[in-house]
Amino acid sequence: MQVIIKDLPDYHVAYIRRFGAYGAEVGASFGKLMQWAEPKGLMDSGSTLSVFWDNPDVTAPESCRTDACLTVPGSTEAFGDIRLQTLPGGKCAIFHTEANNFELMQAWSDMFKKWIPNSGYLPANRPPFEIYYNDAALHPENKWVLDICVPIEAY
Repeated sequence: MQVIIKDLPDYHVAYIRRFGAYGAEVGASFGKLMQWAEPKGLMDSGSTLSVFWDNPDVTAPESCRTDACLTVPGSTEAFGDIRLQTLPGGKCAIFHTEANNFELMQAWSDMFKKWIPNSGYLPANRPPFEIYYNDAALHPENKWVLDICVPIEAY
């Protein structure tokens, strides 16, 4: 697992929050977000992210919160189910990968159960997230190209 440490900027995002097991049904939230963003011209320069607010080892699956996000300019206004927030930047452990959904679950597990315990860092009090570089549905092997980003701090 090749992990790099990098300081990331704040991300101002429009988002739709969903409750439920991680990895399930978030596509519908992204679909709704993109339908809102496309006519506003926000798709051209925005990055897509998923933010994971809860630890699935201690939070019931139905209570896990995922934000489907698109980076937007600060002048963007919220509308209906679409909210705005700024995700604070800072030091992150980043694992760039190309993975299907099963491989992605394994990569997250490896990050928290293998890499972090041996890294000299602790998870910071900020949510981990993914930054997407493609749509897996358009990939020949249905794989995501993405960064797994875990905010960290020194011991």
